[in-house]
Amino acid sequence: MEYGWHRPSHSNLSVISETKLQYETATSGSRDLGKQFRERKTMNPVLSRDQQRIANLQLDGKPRLVGGVAGSGKSIVLCTWLAKTVKRMESDNDLCIWAVYANRSLHKLLRESVEAAWTDLWKDSLYGTPNFPREKVSLLHVKDVLAGLLPDASLSMDAFEFDYDRAAEEILKHQDSAIALPRCSALFIDEAQDMGPSMLKLLLSLVQSSDAEDANSKPAHIFYDNAQNIYGRKTPNWSGFGIDLRGRSTIMRENFRSTNPIAELAVNILHRLADPEQQPNQNELMSMGLIEKAQINGQDWLRVRFNQIDGPKPIFRCCNTRVEELDAMANHLVYLIRVEGVSPSDICVIYNGKHVVQLLESVLKPILSQIGVELSVQTNRPFERRPNTLVVTTSHSYKGCESEVVMIPCVDQFATSDGQILANNLYVAMTRARSLLCIYASQECNAASRQIIETFSTCIETMDATPNVDMTVSIQDDLNDILDQIGIVHRVWLIDLWKRFEIRQEPIVSAVGTVLAEPLFWFQHADQRIACFAANVPQSKMDDLRRSSIACLRAGDHF
Repeated sequence: MEYGWHRPSHSNLSVISETKLQYETATSGSRDLGKQFRERKTMNPVLSRDQQRIANLQLDGKPRLVGGVAGSGKSIVLCTWLAKTVKRMESDNDLCIWAVYANRSLHKLLRESVEAAWTDLWKDSLYGTPNFPREKVSLLHVKDVLAGLLPDASLSMDAFEFDYDRAAEEILKHQDSAIALPRCSALFIDEAQDMGPSMLKLLLSLVQSSDAEDANSKPAHIFYDNAQNIYGRKTPNWSGFGIDLRGRSTIMRENFRSTNPIAELAVNILHRLADPEQQPNQNELMSMGLIEKAQINGQDWLRVRFNQIDGPKPIFRCCNTRVEELDAMANHLVYLIRVEGVSPSDICVIYNGKHVVQLLESVLKPILSQIGVELSVQTNRPFERRPNTLVVTTSHSYKGCESEVVMIPCVDQFATSDGQILANNLYVAMTRARSLLCIYASQECNAASRQIIETFSTCIETMDATPNVDMTVSIQDDLNDILDQIGIVHRVWLIDLWKRFEIRQEPIVSAVGTVLAEPLFWFQHADQRIACFAANVPQSKMDDLRRSSIACLRAGDHF
């Protein structure tokens, strides 16, 4: 759904009047965001071509790695693959499939998504949908896995508290034949970037091999996004874990959650605040043409090409004091709920720091209770929501989840006590928003916090200097059409040609309109047309083309 909203310029009106002006303008006259959100929920979700392509990949009993941008649907693919694996292997009486995750709040969502995928697999069956064999599938938090293994090594979880990777390391040190026995027939790891190297190595050691003579015959399916690496883990050395992922990794290239302005702001904030050496993900997306460098009013800017859904630009407000900030946010929430008809359950407030949540409870809770809204702080557990419940949580707990409206209060507090900026945590918080992202800050802050504020101010100013709708046509769909024919391995080669020449995807015709050739694409170079075909061209055909000044270029050939 495209909204075509706009963000008005700064006004000296009172807080509530400014908020009203912003949203009357944003909705282009409808003044009912809640209605738009409710209408979207009635639409039947349809997998994109990219999601279908990856979901339909043939699972062959060997490991696979799936990466991708935030909101690309990695969890959808995980649940689809898991359901297909259950269906394919359900005749095995000893079948035991594990799906392991690091965020407890995802348990309910994963369970429901797996069962929905199971139902979808049987939709065309004449005999109806059989009950999902829950007894053969275990959805496990990493702590549950460790708690089941530690006693065999004469260890207890109490000794490690939340240091799961150290617990896994100790298990590996004490590992004997009893512990090392395979525990599952197939393994699915969600948000693998949140797990340390020892935890990943331990999990992979527990998967049963389908072929004793092939060390790479473990059906382990790993879902990973380094941009959401909130614990600062290093990119794993998968070969060191005993698996070979060469030619077995896939990147999901489209964002279906956030609007383009939200995704673009999040990418640029991460680029400016994070250590470049810890962001190989962005470099990879650049090499794939999913992020492009640009200049806007003399400022370096990253254009996002993995999302084409328009929407309102994010709102950033920095107040003089924390009291003013929370008052502004409270008025904003009341306006959204009372005037725009947004359900409190469609709003999520994401914070960082215990003192911040204490402020929210002391200031926001009584104000919202006056309009019948319950402010509910929920972390590290499945979310419980009633229509009047407005959830307050952390970026850690909300990973993998989404909300139509996300508010980030005290954004200047996304830093540690020693001044380290939590750029990845902030990126996760921002990319949870589907439609509307609202960010608040206060000038009452330290040096690291000031850097966050200045970065947001610069990025918002840069975004405001551009039209709300970027009229540049994305080449992403055209690229994907061609790559589906010639193979994803030729992406860099194709992007290089695209930047150097005017690529045309149409038949080549003569001066009188006769079709001379129908290549995948072609371009003009000097007095010659260079054409790339989906299949090898017979020599006789190449001779005919050459006589018409058309040269053949094979995918990957240097030009």
